[in-house]
Amino acid sequence: GECKFTVEQNAHTDWVSCVKFYQSTKEPIVVSASWDKTIKVWDNQTMALKHTFIGHSGQINSLDMAPQTFYLASGGKDGQAMIWNLLDGKYLGKVECEAPINSLKFAPKKYWLVMGTENGIRVWDLREKVTVTELRASPIDPNLKSMKKPVQCTSLAWNKSGNILFAGFSDNIIRVYKIAKSS
Repeated sequence: GECKFTVEQNAHTDWVSCVKFYQSTKEPIVVSASWDKTIKVWDNQTMALKHTFIGHSGQINSLDMAPQTFYLASGGKDGQAMIWNLLDGKYLGKVECEAPINSLKFAPKKYWLVMGTENGIRVWDLREKVTVTELRASPIDPNLKSMKKPVQCTSLAWNKSGNILFAGFSDNIIRVYKIAKSS
């Protein structure tokens, strides 16, 4: 393909680690995250900078937007998941994890944020502000069973119904979880 445009004004100062397109009928935007610890919100038509979010103390690895809202989650090396309002350009809160976050996803049907970390998976209830569950993976390969470090969750994806979570791990395995809140 042919490069049609490069964003040089107000650019990030380190590697861009994630780019997301947010389709809104009123204001389509592009959101980028970087190893420079910032998130930038861009006008989709002109690529003019609308907001810069500052709050992470380490590189940002992942972004996700909650379905049918203006909420953005960011997660990174600092072990924090932060929630932002894309339209108002405001910080809304954070979830502390005990490990760097590699990937995060809002649940499509519940008010949850799922974080893939260096220790596994953490499911956080945003309304109740409690952990729903934590999932740790054990190596399947007998040669990896003696590993001292936990198996890292490196990527996440939900099925359309929002009840099955697909997770990629550092031991080369994809694990499939049925996620349900315990009573």
